[in-house]
Amino acid sequence: MDMWIPYSIKSTSQQAPVQCAVDKSEIVGTHRSYSGSEKRGTARYPSRLQARFFYGDKVFKGVLRDVSETGMFISTDMTIQLNKSINVMILIDDKILQIPVKIKRTVNSDMNVDSGIGVELINIPQAYLDYTRNVSIHSNTPAFS
Repeated sequence: MDMWIPYSIKSTSQQAPVQCAVDKSEIVGTHRSYSGSEKRGTARYPSRLQARFFYGDKVFKGVLRDVSETGMFISTDMTIQLNKSINVMILIDDKILQIPVKIKRTVNSDMNVDSGIGVELINIPQAYLDYTRNVSIHSNTPAFS
């Protein structure tokens, strides 16, 4: 059975809407633990949700490595200019959330091991806040605090 969901999303730029499909089987994720610490306003918790994000007229894949109430780190091999605004799509409780974010950090690795983008959420959906609170309750240790 085909699990692709057609989805139309308007790019944060002034371009035409982007048409894409999201495979639910790829978006559902599990959690894993990380160690380490960074100075942050809110604690970050490990996540393994699949994500899609839009830059220009293209759709890219990534995996949420960690989440907080105000941001997330997306493991991806794509590099996007700092302070650019993009849309990220994730699936939580069978709902596709479109979250506008701003690029705050980029990490490049030769091995693509920890390559990705750190983003700040611009408009935070309640379903995302509920997810981060649920992750924090079920996680023994924050990824970063």
